[in-house]
Amino acid sequence: MSRIEEIYETYDIMPTLREHMYRVAAVASVICDSLSLSSKEKQEIVIACLLHDMGNLIKFRLGDLPQLLAPKGLIYWQSIQEVWKQKYGTDEHLATRKIAEELGVSDRILMLVDSIGFPNGKRNLLEADISKMIAGYADMRVSPYGVRPLLDRLDDLQKRYKDKSNNEKESQQELIIAFTGIEKYIFANASISPEMITEEAITVLLPELKSVTIAS
Repeated sequence: MSRIEEIYETYDIMPTLREHMYRVAAVASVICDSLSLSSKEKQEIVIACLLHDMGNLIKFRLGDLPQLLAPKGLIYWQSIQEVWKQKYGTDEHLATRKIAEELGVSDRILMLVDSIGFPNGKRNLLEADISKMIAGYADMRVSPYGVRPLLDRLDDLQKRYKDKSNNEKESQQELIIAFTGIEKYIFANASISPEMITEEAITVLLPELKSVTIAS
């Protein structure tokens, strides 16, 4: 068993990616505690959230992201990115899946990792799998600048799609409706409201998440 912080060090995960995954896991943890989920279900969701962006370095246009590169710098991260592409390929989602498999996590956790991401919202809602919905929703609540309301994040996505084709815009609108439905589904039986999930509320959980252990 390895602590997640040790795993991040071994894989040389960028600090900003680490912070994002910690925050997503913290949001998911708060939601799990507000529902009648078993400790096993909560552990699976939290681990999936801690792994869900492990391969994202592959997709970054590093020259456009100077704020993410300190203190090691552009040349260092470009070299790491090239190594990752040679080892895991050029699809960040498949890379994340391969890393999770290397770590020896359960098939259920692999399934939850695969369910996280904006394009999976509609499928997660239709399947009505609460664990998938929590993991995917938690990711949607965390922007590069911390925890934000779901509607703010969805507004960001609408702006990102403003120049897309009509078909892409229709698909995006369906996903926005899906995530709104997921939020309603999750909090219908929760002891908290979505507004209670804030940066301040999850910050206290971040230190303990660094000690979460993962099979390896």
